Amino acid sequence: MYRDPTQTHSERSTELRFRLIPSSERECEDLFSFDKIDESTGSTGTLDLAHSWFSECFHGHDQCKRLPTSAANWLPTRLVDIGSRGETTWRLVVTSENSKLKRCQPQPQYMTLSYRWGTEPQKLVLSSHNLDLLGRGSPIVQLPQTFQDLVVVVHHLGIRNDWEKEALTMREVYTNAACNVAASASSSPAGGLFRSRVTKDIRPGIVKSNLAFQEPGEFYMFDKGYWDRHLLYGALHTRGWVFQERFLSPRQIYFTRSQVMWECLEEHKCEGFPRGIPLHESSKSIKRLLPPQRNDDETKVEGPMPFDTLDLWIDIVATYSRCEFSVKEDKLYALGGIAKLFQEVTGDTYLAGLWRSRLLHQLDWYTLMPQPRIMSKYRAPSWSWASVDGPVQPTHPAHGYHFLAEVMDASVTTTSAGNDLVNVIGGSITLRAKVYDATYERESPLINDGLIYFGSKDKAFVRLEV
Repeated sequence: MYRDPTQTHSERSTELRFRLIPSSERECEDLFSFDKIDESTGSTGTLDLAHSWFSECFHGHDQCKRLPTSAANWLPTRLVDIGSRGETTWRLVVTSENSKLKRCQPQPQYMTLSYRWGTEPQKLVLSSHNLDLLGRGSPIVQLPQTFQDLVVVVHHLGIRNDWEKEALTMREVYTNAACNVAASASSSPAGGLFRSRVTKDIRPGIVKSNLAFQEPGEFYMFDKGYWDRHLLYGALHTRGWVFQERFLSPRQIYFTRSQVMWECLEEHKCEGFPRGIPLHESSKSIKRLLPPQRNDDETKVEGPMPFDTLDLWIDIVATYSRCEFSVKEDKLYALGGIAKLFQEVTGDTYLAGLWRSRLLHQLDWYTLMPQPRIMSKYRAPSWSWASVDGPVQPTHPAHGYHFLAEVMDASVTTTSAGNDLVNVIGGSITLRAKVYDATYERESPLINDGLIYFGSKDKAFVRLEV
């Protein structure tokens, strides 16, 4: 069973959502295929299933093709050419210098990889000193295991190129990719994609029932948390950079510790439930940026950001703020691709994690686990949630009320070179509003470093002197 924290009605009551299906019914046979799962996530049967999901989506899902993409024939600056199946070497390709890629029609497809860098120094790092050497080719067997396994997957899906990372074009790299592969179970490049598993760990629970209105029997129990339990709680998906990669990719294949899982804008599947996961509510929230009946000429929204789009951004901020970063200063960088997509769709102005047209709605945020505001390097102004570490909770706007304040001016200062979405070195907001004297009162004292902690039993309040 799954405890949904959003469905808590009081301190002592919680709504649990699950579905029971008699184990004897034919519906169970059509719903899942646990008896057909191989012992390894790298087996031919498993990769064939992943290929069928990819092919069905790539050729048949209209919604998965609607994600705004870049200009025709866009390619990343560099690609890793892994050759055809059976070849044993890979080589780095600089796309602007490769005449064959320029002449290729239709545009060549490439795939991307989400993985954890780990704590050990990277054994293979591109530099100006080894660029020519890598362009001549190197043995695949010398790559870390995750990359070797990726070559197997990419060959099985019939695609030849993998992507070489370039941080400031994340939006283009992932939305234009044919598919993203995620090493969900590995904490480093040496961990690999493939895992041996025990089928019973994937199978839903079985409960016995002797309810009065039916015959006693056994039931399969399907819970709402199946997807999160098998995927999101793994080693990979707590990382900030990976959050963006997942959001921007139209198609994802996840190699978890127990099974291979599929996610696109239309479907969520896995080996256990190859036809779709019961009770799963999609978290592929990018669909909310794709309203129905949008024409090619209507890529930008006139006027303030629509509230549905703002609600999506607030949800993104709340989830993203819970992610972890090896380098704290990456907080705006690792969201830059998503911000760029929002900017292209809405035409709004981005201000260090907030949007200009609905700025007052977004200033109402608070930290869930207050920490001293200590930044070794400036990354955002203090009014931005990006200026603090740890999870924050923005408030969803209540539509229809009147603000007592007015934004007179708002801006951020960025470095002269680089991306204006991420290279923030300062910022300010000027508001016009009525000012009242107020007295802040509380029974318990302030705690460490001047931080004010609000507990459920605190009686702190503000009295306005009107």
